Amino acid sequence: MNIKPSYFWSTIFSATILLFLTVNFVWPEEPYRKQMIDGDGRGYYDYLPTLFIHKTVDFKRAFEYEKATQPLEYMGHNFHKVNDVYINKFPVGTALMILPFYLVAYIISVAVSLPADGYSILFQYAVALAALWWLWVGVFFLRKLLKSFAISETTILVVVLGMILGSNLFHYAFIDVAFSHVYSFAVITAILYSSRRVFLNQGAAWVYLSAFLFGLIVLIRPVNGLVILAVPLLADSFTDFVKRAQEVFGSFKMIPGLLLMFVMGILPQLVINYLQTGSPIVYGYQGEGFNFLRPHVVDFLFGFKKGWFVYTPVMLLLIPSFRALWKKSKFHFWSFLLFLLILVYVFSSWWNWYYGDGFGMRPMVEYEGLLALVIALWIEELKPVARKLLMAVVVILSALNLVQTYQYSKGIIDVDSMTWNAYKYVFLRTSDNYRNVVGSADETFYGHLAANPLLETLNDFGTLTPGWTPTKHQDTTVYISFPRSYPFNTKVVFSPSYRFVADSVMSSNKLYLKMELYYWEPEVDAAREGLYVVDVRDSMNELKFYKAFRIKRLPDKEVCRWRESHIGILMPRLEVGDQVKVYCWNKAVTWFNIDDFSVALYAIEPGS
Repeated sequence: MNIKPSYFWSTIFSATILLFLTVNFVWPEEPYRKQMIDGDGRGYYDYLPTLFIHKTVDFKRAFEYEKATQPLEYMGHNFHKVNDVYINKFPVGTALMILPFYLVAYIISVAVSLPADGYSILFQYAVALAALWWLWVGVFFLRKLLKSFAISETTILVVVLGMILGSNLFHYAFIDVAFSHVYSFAVITAILYSSRRVFLNQGAAWVYLSAFLFGLIVLIRPVNGLVILAVPLLADSFTDFVKRAQEVFGSFKMIPGLLLMFVMGILPQLVINYLQTGSPIVYGYQGEGFNFLRPHVVDFLFGFKKGWFVYTPVMLLLIPSFRALWKKSKFHFWSFLLFLLILVYVFSSWWNWYYGDGFGMRPMVEYEGLLALVIALWIEELKPVARKLLMAVVVILSALNLVQTYQYSKGIIDVDSMTWNAYKYVFLRTSDNYRNVVGSADETFYGHLAANPLLETLNDFGTLTPGWTPTKHQDTTVYISFPRSYPFNTKVVFSPSYRFVADSVMSSNKLYLKMELYYWEPEVDAAREGLYVVDVRDSMNELKFYKAFRIKRLPDKEVCRWRESHIGILMPRLEVGDQVKVYCWNKAVTWFNIDDFSVALYAIEPGS
């Protein structure tokens, strides 16, 4: 049974507007959501206030604004100094996609005397509406793409709703709206459709449009140039693919036009780079790169930190889709498999393979149009009974995704520290009691630690150790190192602290700090709010960096047993004379013990 296009669009518009209202006016504790431009999204967005309000290509003011509005642990990773100019490591494409909505917010702000600073509430909602608009654009081209493969309107509706509700496309269309992913989804789906029109031999204009869109998607996120590897899947056969490729690239007539359209797509970034540094080509991700010899493929797909199939459950439908694709066309099967393998390999080889803050495996969001095509081709082959069963599966997977997305938005699912035990502990839990229960894991970095630490020390709380303040409290009833440990109680809130002053070697290196200890709890979760603390002050004793990490990462019921704890911390750049202090804080003022508190500082060397 097929449906009318009007029913398709009324369903999509109704569902997405309802989701928009739910996320912004129901989920928040306050009457409405106030912060949409956050995380990496700030970096993508910062082009707009920098260019249109500050009227410069130097991101120094954006950097200063970030530091002023972020916690002291913020290290300004979005910006780098090149030739005395602060550059933005993110490309400008996402900002250009938001630009029309930004301009409307700016005009309204000026007209009604609201702050026209680029960050007030009108600008926040302008970005939210931009994400919603580009989601609709992506769905528009996805529908046209699927129809070009003779897929029914009903299947298209099921697949599109499954993508929106059952994948993390939902998160980036409605929550992290300033991130690049929903905009990439729209443009990549448009590329796929325009390329499909090329294979349907519907005119040279589609070839040139594809080249321009390819430039635009590189402008949004350079690694998304990998989409070109998906083009063979859009041909009806291998013969058709070769024929069209020869027509486009077999002579030099079209090459200049294709290059021109591609350059037009990436031109804004070339111009900005040149104005900033005098060179049109600048690598913005300084100190970051790929580890192609050590990809995290299994973690990328199945890990509980960010695993694609764990946090994008509807993609499990790809598994039976592969079999259907094999039966339909060996050429399409191998084309898609090769593309997917390369995509996963490249993405999982990035030094930060889980891509920091954000829900699920976010670099896969942009390709959900292509993935939807493969799933839809399988659904079209199913018998009516199987389709009904599939509908039930899609509903279950979508419900799981919505719950997990809600958990992430409330801090129940941690941004980057989930494990199997943590996932089990919070599974389907939505109570406020489960917010922020997962402690932070070791921070990641690009490169490797030097073989020998720059400094290393251990306090067994039995003897006075150089660099540590004296141990004023001791407990001889429980210990790891004979004959005593350090007791926290209602009167003992802080442990002895270790201090060092940065020298020229430390100031010339990126640094990584490791802290380890053993803890003992006489009662359930007594150490739950015990914290490692790192405090960095300049030579004038002004606080410049402060960060705290839980000693115990997850609640449990174990008591009266010594257990090991550790944390690894990426340190800020230190200046000669900076003072670093580390210690433990009994924040909840409970009873527990620690012993063998060790600290080691390493230089981070470049390379994998």
